[in-house]
Amino acid sequence: MNERSEVVRRFESDHLPLGILPPERFEADTRIWQIQSGQASLMLCSDGLVEARSPEGEPFGESRLLAALGQGGDRHEAVIAAVRKHLGGERGHDDISLVCVDCQTH
Repeated sequence: MNERSEVVRRFESDHLPLGILPPERFEADTRIWQIQSGQASLMLCSDGLVEARSPEGEPFGESRLLAALGQGGDRHEAVIAAVRKHLGGERGHDDISLVCVDCQTH
């Protein structure tokens, strides 16, 4: 995401979750993307975040994730608050992981 909270690049997973395949069958690859200018944030999340279900059974979804990320301020805290609100006090059915890395070009 850029400083205007626009998604600049998406990295979709091509693999099963880590630990599913034995090491001899797992194919690792490296993807390189260079920030053009300014500041950007790299956001990584597990499927458990977007699949987190409300008490009514509705998944959190990508649209809610993007809305939380676009609120400005601390994106990590905004997503955590939005997911907690969505879960309505219930626990998620899967792991919920989120990593936010702020990057800046010089």
